[in-house]
Amino acid sequence: SQYRGADLQDADFFGQDLKGQDFSGANVSGANFEKAELDGARFDGATCDGANFHVASLNDSSFRGANLKKAMLKQAKLNGANLEGADLT
Repeated sequence: SQYRGADLQDADFFGQDLKGQDFSGANVSGANFEKAELDGARFDGATCDGANFHVASLNDSSFRGANLKKAMLKQAKLNGANLEGADLT
């Protein structure tokens, strides 16, 4: 995937259809995923510090071992999401 391991700090993905995309190991700190379609997306080991997932659809997504410190997940859909080992502090 074009996003795997990429530096996407502060990128704007507002409302985009990113279903099934692989953001594993990427730096998406401060990125805006508000209202984005991210069902089945992978963020394994990604740095998502302060990322905005407000009202995003994250069903069946994976955040295994991801850094979600200060990430905004208000009203995000997380049905079936894997947050094993993720840092949600």
